[in-house]
Amino acid sequence: SQTLYIKNLNDKVHHDLIKHSLYLLFSSYGDVIDIVIKPHDRKMRGQAHIILNSNHNATVALKNLQNLEFFGKPLNIAFSNHKSKVIQRAEGDENYELDDQDTPSY
Repeated sequence: SQTLYIKNLNDKVHHDLIKHSLYLLFSSYGDVIDIVIKPHDRKMRGQAHIILNSNHNATVALKNLQNLEFFGKPLNIAFSNHKSKVIQRAEGDENYELDDQDTPSY
């Protein structure tokens, strides 16, 4: 999967700073297609999804960044179990619904 699920993010740091810093960190492993953080969803607090441009780049990023200290907490990274809406759209899946939070912004 080219989508990585990150948890254990420091929820005391503003989500815009987290998002920008994740972009800078992960872009050294390939093109970052999107970063999804939902700061107002209590269940998703301290979590993010990052979509890279290839499965290979996502694998290399996961191996190299696992447990890296990020704003005082070790990153916990796994492959996402779900295909992102951005990837569904790119693959021509017509059953996706795009909402405002699916538009890349970093």
